[in-house]
Amino acid sequence: MWFQKNKKWIFLIIVGALLAWFLPYSMPLVLGLFTALLLDGAVKFFEDRFSLKRIYAVTMTFCMFLAAIGLLFYFVIVLLIDQIVIFSKRVPEWVRNFNVEPIKEYLFQWQKVSDNLPPELVESIESSIDSSKQALIQFASNVAELTLNLLATVPTFMIELIIYFIALFLFSLELPSLKRKATSFLTDKTKAKVELIMRQLSRAGIGFLKAQFLLSFITYMVSFIGLWIIGVKYIAIISLIIVIVDLLPILGTGSALVPWAVFMIINGDNKTGIGLIILFVVITVLRRVIEPKVLSQSLGISPLASLISIYLGFKMLGVIGLIAGPALVIVIETIIRANILKLNFKI
Repeated sequence: MWFQKNKKWIFLIIVGALLAWFLPYSMPLVLGLFTALLLDGAVKFFEDRFSLKRIYAVTMTFCMFLAAIGLLFYFVIVLLIDQIVIFSKRVPEWVRNFNVEPIKEYLFQWQKVSDNLPPELVESIESSIDSSKQALIQFASNVAELTLNLLATVPTFMIELIIYFIALFLFSLELPSLKRKATSFLTDKTKAKVELIMRQLSRAGIGFLKAQFLLSFITYMVSFIGLWIIGVKYIAIISLIIVIVDLLPILGTGSALVPWAVFMIINGDNKTGIGLIILFVVITVLRRVIEPKVLSQSLGISPLASLISIYLGFKMLGVIGLIAGPALVIVIETIIRANILKLNFKI
């Protein structure tokens, strides 16, 4: 009796568990479906405006999407290669001109001061310096290992990219049929609620991409202007690197700017070093201040809910939590708005 009464929910729980288990192994397919949903508006536009069959409208939209992605990668790669070639030519010169005199001066001063300090204090300070040196060496080793791992994943990435594009085309072609099959299992009342949730999630997904683009653009412009004021060369590629690093919460802009600032200060260029530290503080504070506000406006949730969901999501799930946290808040608010979850009780 209990099973017959709750078999619908048991079925949904089993399906949800299977989807959660398959999700890590099917990201190209999931991204292909998500992109197909985003591009479906353009497909319908071509169908209605030019009276095209579905396959021709999908092919036209798919080709335009490929062209846009290709042009974006082309200009980014051309810019990167140009800047990297110039940058790599200057590296040997920087190494030859590395000024060791400030380091020798620091060591000389330390020898004079340490003679008048208790041996225990000197040993403690030297131990701290050695620990910092080991941490710096470990950081450099981790960066090198991460770079090698990224290079090793290139073949796998290319295969998954091909699968993503194929899945995008096929999902776009079969999307109306998939929607009909999915909605055939729903009552009219449930269908209306599901459509409301999907519209909210689609709007939030587009809003999230717009918010990330806006935040990255602001970070790039602040970095570009800051590096130009400091007088650093190759500001285009360095600003782009800062943006990429800033999108990775595990690293953050400090992973690029702080070691660079320390290197410049040790090398006697205090002006550049202090400028880089100021730039790091400005980017960090600016992003932390405007990120909740931008996300809240783009996702349709309050700034406080945005901040809490981003923080808890990152703490619980890492990088994925930055997206999953706000998405969960949107789903909960939409479910409440659709009266699927009723919270009209009083204590």
